[in-house]
Amino acid sequence: MRCALFLLLLVSSAATVQDAVPDPASAPEAIAFAPRAAVAGMRLVSATSTLHFEGLPDRPHRLVATYLFPDRARWSLRAIGEEKERGAKLLRYRAGERCFALAPGELESQELLEHDVDQAMLQLELRRAALLWPDGFEWKLDGATRIASIPGHGTLHAEFTEAAEEGARPIRFTSRYADGSECERFEAVRWRADERWPASFELWLGERRVWTEELTEILHRGDFLDCFFVPPDRRERAAARLGSSEVHHFDLPQRAVRRRAVDPPSTELSASRAAAGAAAQAWQRELEAAGDPSEVAAGLELDEEGRVTALLARIDAPREVPAAWRAELLEDGPALFRSLAGPEAFDRDLLRQLRESRPVGARSGAFELRWDSAGGARVLMPLLPRDC
Repeated sequence: MRCALFLLLLVSSAATVQDAVPDPASAPEAIAFAPRAAVAGMRLVSATSTLHFEGLPDRPHRLVATYLFPDRARWSLRAIGEEKERGAKLLRYRAGERCFALAPGELESQELLEHDVDQAMLQLELRRAALLWPDGFEWKLDGATRIASIPGHGTLHAEFTEAAEEGARPIRFTSRYADGSECERFEAVRWRADERWPASFELWLGERRVWTEELTEILHRGDFLDCFFVPPDRRERAAARLGSSEVHHFDLPQRAVRRRAVDPPSTELSASRAAAGAAAQAWQRELEAAGDPSEVAAGLELDEEGRVTALLARIDAPREVPAAWRAELLEDGPALFRSLAGPEAFDRDLLRQLRESRPVGARSGAFELRWDSAGGARVLMPLLPRDC
């Protein structure tokens, strides 16, 4: 029986990975993307859904499906309430004509080939078709059905209650392999009355309903770097071309941040670390007094000269953003980091190395120095689109 690799992994148990470093031994191969192109005036769409699996009524999942047109896609799925388990997230990527999967707790991604890539492309494109209906594909009329080809992989089918008149909305979407066999389908599609977007549907594999899904948020503005659609272990590293393997890619989780500016900027790293630790502890006590169990970590914001511009405290993947804190990132954001033996090993030349390692088209976010109770440290640099 054809069973989706993605679906098999959805409910698997997951290890937690904290600050792990992928093996840099093999240089990532280049990935070709098509030029960006808008669809119906939109260059991207990002949809967040709540999934209720059959047989798991008390364990809802959140799926974030992000598309940047025409050939970039990323799915991120995890159980709601497990946001702090950073390794518990399952990721699926489309980068040009290639697809990758990153299983929970793993650092090395898997490229999907042969039948698996057909399956992945059809899954990704079926959801894109539902999100963008009727745009983004060349639909051909066939009675009460419209059909779109996914070259090399299969077809998509949009079905209606009767002849598909202009302006009608489908009640069912189905993907089929090139041999005509069914991949999966969306049943009971319900549309928002005042918008173009679907509101809910059910995912079926053959005669089995896998989940019911409610779309809770749809965004269609902003931008993403190409590297957002590539697994971290396969992202091109400028540092590798410079002869260094010490700069690594990873994804920053969504976080809540509290910041205390340092003006004028300070060169006293040791004193600033102590002050940041004290501030983080005070803010932690405020949360505890309010009944919030969130864990607060301290850090320092640095300028390009390595001077401290702010004391930072963060809550990674918060369930809610506390009052006086602010949220950062809509979804995990790409970043570069360099590990240090300890915070005292910081050298501002590391900032230059990070800047020189940026992918083409990226700009630097604010540098951050972090440390942990075991004595280790890292300096990191978020990667941002140039026009955001």
